[in-house]
Amino acid sequence: MARSSPTSTRALAPRLPASLQDGVDATLDDDEEWNELALRGDWSGQEADDAEIVACTFAGARLTGVRLERVRITDTVFTSCELSGAMFESGVLTRVAFHDCRMSGFVASRAQLRDVVFDQCRLDVANFRMATGERVELDHCDLTSAELMNAKITRLRLTDCDLSRTELSQAQLPGVRLHGSKLDLVKGAMSLKGAVIGSDQIYPLSLRLFDALKIVIDDEPEPDDEH
Repeated sequence: MARSSPTSTRALAPRLPASLQDGVDATLDDDEEWNELALRGDWSGQEADDAEIVACTFAGARLTGVRLERVRITDTVFTSCELSGAMFESGVLTRVAFHDCRMSGFVASRAQLRDVVFDQCRLDVANFRMATGERVELDHCDLTSAELMNAKITRLRLTDCDLSRTELSQAQLPGVRLHGSKLDLVKGAMSLKGAVIGSDQIYPLSLRLFDALKIVIDDEPEPDDEH
């Protein structure tokens, strides 16, 4: 169900028309525009700069290693797609949803993300370095060894995600919500200032904070000076 409130803290759903044209013959090229298409093809390894995708659906599409620099994607849904190694560097994504997609090594560095949802996606080793945005949600995603260094994202939700070795150093994520996510091996825990967590996450996160602050836990009193 679409969420219509412009002040909502949750991501707004893509706005799709009642019917879409078959995009079987769609080709990628610089400055290409795809509008209101249902897409199922294979564009693996292809490259295009400044392409625009509006009100489209991708179902089972293959975009392995595709390079879409400065791509603009609006009101679009990707379902069960292969996006491993796909590069959307400096892209602008608005009201975009990824459902059950394989996105290992996905690159969205310097991207602008607004109302973007990743649901049950594999995003290990993904690169969101220096990405900016608001209302970004990741639900049941594998973010093992992913990078969010220097990212600036407000109203970020990471629910039931694996953040093992995820790099958060120098990220600005005010109010990030982390319920159910694995935090015991996260890197750059100091960037989680102001985060909202569940009571069951206090212990694993505290260990990461102690490590970042170089706090040593030692139950033995300081030994007497030797004479």
